[in-house]
Amino acid sequence: MDGTKASLIVEELRSEKTLGLFNQMTNDLEDLTAEQKGEIREFYDARVAGLAESLTDLTMDGDDSEALAALPSIWLEMRLEWNRYNNQMQYQTFNRGQADPYLMAMGACLSYIIGVVENFINSEDLFWIYKIAAGPVDAIRNRMKLGQRFFDLVESFDASSQGTLEILFQNRDEIYNLDKTVQKKMDDTILKVAEVYSDSVWLGSTDLHENMLLLLTPWLKKSALRAVLNIGDCAQDLRIAPEVATSFRHIAQFWMDNVFAVEAMSAEKERLEKGRSAHLNLSWGVEKLKGRLVFRFQDDSDAAFLPELDLKRYAHLGVTVTQELTADNQRVLTMRCDERSLHEFLVVRQRLGEKVGLFGISTNLVSRVEKNVSLVELDSSRRMVRSKSFEELPVLNLSNNVLGFVTTKSPRNSYVVIDDGHSKPFALEVEDVIGIVRGALKPSVGMKESKSSLGVVIGGEDLINILDVAALQKEKRYA
Repeated sequence: MDGTKASLIVEELRSEKTLGLFNQMTNDLEDLTAEQKGEIREFYDARVAGLAESLTDLTMDGDDSEALAALPSIWLEMRLEWNRYNNQMQYQTFNRGQADPYLMAMGACLSYIIGVVENFINSEDLFWIYKIAAGPVDAIRNRMKLGQRFFDLVESFDASSQGTLEILFQNRDEIYNLDKTVQKKMDDTILKVAEVYSDSVWLGSTDLHENMLLLLTPWLKKSALRAVLNIGDCAQDLRIAPEVATSFRHIAQFWMDNVFAVEAMSAEKERLEKGRSAHLNLSWGVEKLKGRLVFRFQDDSDAAFLPELDLKRYAHLGVTVTQELTADNQRVLTMRCDERSLHEFLVVRQRLGEKVGLFGISTNLVSRVEKNVSLVELDSSRRMVRSKSFEELPVLNLSNNVLGFVTTKSPRNSYVVIDDGHSKPFALEVEDVIGIVRGALKPSVGMKESKSSLGVVIGGEDLINILDVAALQKEKRYA
C-alpha cells in the first residue's frame, strides 16, 4: 500500500502533528486519569490499525481504487458511531450538567479519524453520506417517497397523454367521411404522437423495485414477521411504459396482500419447523419474451393460490396471469403483458349468419397463418389440423365454437396458429385473413356480454372486435 493515496491516510493519522493534537486533547480533559488516557490511546491506535488493515487488503499491486471506493462506507461507519457518542453526551449534559470526559475523548478520537478520511472522499459522495449520516432511516424513506412521487407523476402524465390520444381518435372518427388522404394523415399523426409519448416517459426496473418496497413496508408495520424483498433477473435496459407500470403495481399489491394475509401472524419458530428460513422471502423479476413483458413474483409463504383476477381492466395491455408451485414449494405468480397499449392486430373476417364480422388477434400471439392444411376428424365434435410446418393442433372455429353461429365449413378457410409461449398452441379457423391494423383498444361494442372479446379497435370505418385469446384457451372450446 506504500506510495498510494490510501497509505497517506494512515500516515497522516500516525503523524506527529495528529498525535500532538491527540495528546493535547487528553491533557485538556483534566478529569481523565492516567489509566483512562492510556485506554483512550489504545482505542485510537486500534481504530487506526483496523483502518490500515482494511485499506491494505483492498489494495492490489499498487492499485488502491477499491480502497478509495470503500472510504464512504468507512466514513459512514465511524460517523454513525460518533453520532451515538454525541447524542449520549448531549443527554449527559442535560441530565447531569456535564458530559463524561472519557466519552468525550472517544468521540474526539473518532472525529480526528473522520476528518482525515473525508479529505480523500470526493465532494459529491461526501455531500450524500452527510445526508445519510444525519438520519439514515429518514434518508432512505424520503428517497423511497421521492420514487413514489415520480411514479405517480409518470402515471398522471400517462393519463393525460391517453386523454390526448382519445381526443385525436374522436376527431379521426368524425372525419372518416372526408378525403381519404386526410384520413391517412390523421392516422399517421396519431401513431406518431402515441410513439413520442411512449418513448419520452418510462420507468426502469429500479423504479419498480422501489415501488415494491413501498408496498411492503406497510405490512412490516403490522407484522412481527421479518421479510426480505429481492430483485431477481431483470433486463436493465428495459423501458416500462407508465400504463404497464400501473398494471404491475396493481398485480404486485394483490400478490403481496395475499401473502401477508396468511403470513402476517406467522412466528419464526413455525417457519423454521417447516424447514423454511425464519424470515419471509419475496422476489420479483422481469424479462422480455416474444415481444411481451413477463413479470414473475415469487414467495415461500403458506398462502394458497390467489383467487382468480378480473383482468378486464388490463385488457388494453393483453395482461394474463398464471400461477404455479415449484418443486421446492415456492409460489410463482407470472404476469404477461404487452409493452404498450397501442397494438398491432391481425384482422380476420368471419361470416356470422347473414352478416360478416371483423375480428382482431394481437400479432404477438400469432405464430403463422396457414391455408394448405389437412383436417383430422377425431369425432363428430372434435377436429385436429396439421400441415407441413407443424404437427397436429386442436382447431377452434371462430364462428361455431366462439361466437355461437352455425356456419358451413369451407375448404377455403384460413387457419391462424396461436401460440402465447406458455399455453398449448391451437389453430383458429376463420373465413379469411384481411391484413394488419394498429390502434388502441377501446371498450367492446356489440360484444359487451361476450367473454371472448377484449374490446374494439377502429380500423377505417370499421369496428374490429379484439378476441380474448386467453379466455379461449382457458375454456378449451376446440372444435
